[in-house]
Amino acid sequence: MKISQFVLNAVAVAWFSTGCHPSRTLPLNPQAPRAASLPQAAPDGGVSGGGGEIQAGDRVSRAELISIIDHGRAAILMYFNYQNILFHMLPEYREPLRVKLYGGERTILDIVAHAPIDKETKGACVDEGGQERDGSASVQKQRVCISLVRLENKLTTDVARLYTLGLLAHEFSHLVGTSEEEADGQQGFFQEVMRHNSESQLTGIIDDAFYGYGAAAHDLDEAVRLAQDEEAFCKRIGTTPERLVAYHAVKARAFWVDPLSYEQLRWADAAEQKTRAAAMYACSGSKSPIPEERAKYESRFGSSETLTLPQWEKSHPWLSAERGPNPEGFLIRRIRNLEDLRREVSEARELHSKIAGFAEQIMGLN
Repeated sequence: MKISQFVLNAVAVAWFSTGCHPSRTLPLNPQAPRAASLPQAAPDGGVSGGGGEIQAGDRVSRAELISIIDHGRAAILMYFNYQNILFHMLPEYREPLRVKLYGGERTILDIVAHAPIDKETKGACVDEGGQERDGSASVQKQRVCISLVRLENKLTTDVARLYTLGLLAHEFSHLVGTSEEEADGQQGFFQEVMRHNSESQLTGIIDDAFYGYGAAAHDLDEAVRLAQDEEAFCKRIGTTPERLVAYHAVKARAFWVDPLSYEQLRWADAAEQKTRAAAMYACSGSKSPIPEERAKYESRFGSSETLTLPQWEKSHPWLSAERGPNPEGFLIRRIRNLEDLRREVSEARELHSKIAGFAEQIMGLN
């Protein structure tokens, strides 16, 4: 029987609030993940296990572990990105743990993207208390350690990626000051989230974000060139690229992950609304695919020549005034002539290229 998305969301919220945590030293022979089961706690740290013997050839190789670590940051970042969005948009997600993760000058997003990972090839990692571990973190040096020796003797290929990246999420979180219990919670919930997101699905979201926003930038570049021809201009500016549609469709089916952080998502909002503003101004004719009346555009500006993103959103009947702050330096400028129109569409094009650049950055971590 399949579990509904509502039930999965309820499980996810319960997982944060009940204190059910896996620990961080992996036992021998952990079981393959099951879609509806949560990881169990292990008294010596790590991810709990059980089940039968590891068959010859089933155990993960060192090369596979290295590949998982080298190409796993994107999945971890997408997990923390989603929580970052919740932290900024929902007051109930601003409890002390997430303040540690997202409220400091250097956030967990910076750490996941940049903190060095030492791959220990001769023995265990050693934590700051002198204990041998599968993984450890040095807050002073701002780097983490993963013991390839210990993991290759414990993990089979079917669970290696899930548990290795969960361990990395645990260690990364220590670098912003999480306790052992808090880091265990992040490790466990990361693993539960990843059980519902395949590696290919995550890659598809990143790829479609990159190519989708890139295609939108190309369309807007064409719109600038066609600005004198209302029908051709509006046809170009009013057509969302198929890859951008695919990106939003794939992302909508994902579970608790996002390729964009909250700040980057606000830039995406800015790109969309600047494009919409230009269309409202220019595409009010009967032949246009977006028959918005220019009067609505003018009424939003009133006596102002510029609007911030929150000011524009506040006047939009389907957007909330509480979506978030204005991206630094962003303005929607009033259009009065063809030159102004080209300027605004050119800026919208640059913003879509900016979002494609964010996606390209996370592609580099995958």
